[in-house]
Amino acid sequence: MDKKKLPAARRAPTDQSRSLLLHIQDLIESKSQEASHDAVMTLLMQVPEEEQGTDWAQQVILLNGAHRKRANITFNWLNLLRDRLHEENRGDDFKVFTGRLQRLMHPYTIGAHGYALSFGGLDGAAIIDATCPLITAITSLGHEVFINSGTLLGAVRDGKLIPHDDDIDLAVVLRGKTVDEVAREWEALKDKLRQADLLDVEYDREARLPIAKLRHPSGVGVDIFPAWISGDRMYVWPHTYGELSVGDVFPLGNVPLHGLELPAPANPAKMLALNYGEGWRSPDPGFIFPWDAARKRFKPFIQATRRLKEAMA
Repeated sequence: MDKKKLPAARRAPTDQSRSLLLHIQDLIESKSQEASHDAVMTLLMQVPEEEQGTDWAQQVILLNGAHRKRANITFNWLNLLRDRLHEENRGDDFKVFTGRLQRLMHPYTIGAHGYALSFGGLDGAAIIDATCPLITAITSLGHEVFINSGTLLGAVRDGKLIPHDDDIDLAVVLRGKTVDEVAREWEALKDKLRQADLLDVEYDREARLPIAKLRHPSGVGVDIFPAWISGDRMYVWPHTYGELSVGDVFPLGNVPLHGLELPAPANPAKMLALNYGEGWRSPDPGFIFPWDAARKRFKPFIQATRRLKEAMA
């Protein structure tokens, strides 16, 4: 199976293949003992290769999701499926499909980093309540903080964490003006967080991009992203590279999230449009952030952080 290419049937499936796929779908959704991953995959491979198309790929995705197997190919195929169905004007079919997938994976979700316990199976209010002291800890170090990315999206759109999301996103405003100054301040901040026993040291040791993870009492991930001001423009890794003015972000406002007020950009809609596109108000469980483009835009900053990290190793 090619993770970068969704199967496309070269001929219409026979009645026998259609019947087999319906039987496989029933097995997957029944979660019966006979529906082990290997057993059902063996059945799926009985469909002739030239008949392995969209319907066949959907069953593979459902099977992998139900058993939390083969996360990389499953996530890639899910997004390729979304693109194909939208091209065929079948966006509603994709929504129905992702609903089935989420029910099979519950309480887990799937993302670019694999399977993780999703907020849909957790107490969102308790998670946010336990996140507030982390925000206070960072602000006590002299940095403004605001909720970012998926956390900001959930707060603005629904007033709650996105059920299929699995981590808290925070942006930390650094005071440096050049990429080298910002990189030095970023590493210094992480060192202070390490000393306070708030930094996920193991993650930071392996990280190649300027994202840090904090230790959360509930065990959920808390990602912090560096942000800074240059001239009158805002930079927030990885989605905002000068497209927003300082006035679009400051003074920080507040948005309610599970009944608690959390700091947010002054104009959150503008930032969300940059991060997720103009359609951010409509849920898209298969959304993929354009990381390659972000790496190119932020290349000088990424290189500066890597040089410092290597020098400190």
